[in-house]
Amino acid sequence: MPFINIFMFLCLLGFSAQKSTPADHSYVAAVVEYQVQSDAATNLQNYLQLIEDAGNQNADIVVFPEMTLTRGQSVVVPIYGLLKEYPVPASYPTLYDEVLITA
Repeated sequence: MPFINIFMFLCLLGFSAQKSTPADHSYVAAVVEYQVQSDAATNLQNYLQLIEDAGNQNADIVVFPEMTLTRGQSVVVPIYGLLKEYPVPASYPTLYDEVLITA
């Protein structure tokens, strides 16, 4: 009898922790209001923590405001330039914008 109780408990625990599935009619969304910090690396670390926190609260999707990783600055991706000669930005951090290295 104790085995059945443990089995039922584990089944219920597994059911209650399950995220939404494609067959569900709804999902749990987390919407973030975010104060942009001075650099992309700090913003990225904060985003990762917010995503983890949302996941711990059973969120299926996390929605962030636009342009908050980079403080609204646009970054040119040198597809025909540096990337051909130095294809891994993280290996050459002095040649690329911080966003291309940390993101």
